[in-house]
Amino acid sequence: MHLRLICLPVLCFVVSVVSSLPCAADSSAPSQKTAVVAPQKNAAPAMPVDMQKALTQLDAFAEKRLKVICDKIRPNKATKDVSQAGIEYIARYLEIDVSSLATEITLAQGRGAKYIGSVIYYEQIFESRGATRAAALAGEFELVKLRHITELFRYDKGKWID
Repeated sequence: MHLRLICLPVLCFVVSVVSSLPCAADSSAPSQKTAVVAPQKNAAPAMPVDMQKALTQLDAFAEKRLKVICDKIRPNKATKDVSQAGIEYIARYLEIDVSSLATEITLAQGRGAKYIGSVIYYEQIFESRGATRAAALAGEFELVKLRHITELFRYDKGKWID
């Protein structure tokens, strides 16, 4: 599930989107759906139209960016890295958890960009250990570490700048 958090000085909306991005272990990519959670009783007025447009563009930008990252990440399942640690071998690869994709948008302070967008996701590190290089590569890989990644982008002249 892809979560978006929109923050303005006085109001905050949470929008939920199911990611349609195929990558890694996500072989059954669901179609994209958007649901806006109703603001609470004492909430401020609705989000500005231009901010809603920027938010929609940020979602598309984030999914496109994550797809590129998934394609280029190394080492991956197909090109595992093997190193020796003492008497054992460790095979390792990285994978992006596309279900952890989240975006946030905030008003930019100062001149230049109108909004700042955050693209947030987790990078997973899998390892397998064995007595030989072949045993490590053929072994069962386990998730050993999650790395929290946050990338910041600016919205300028109607588009997100990479």
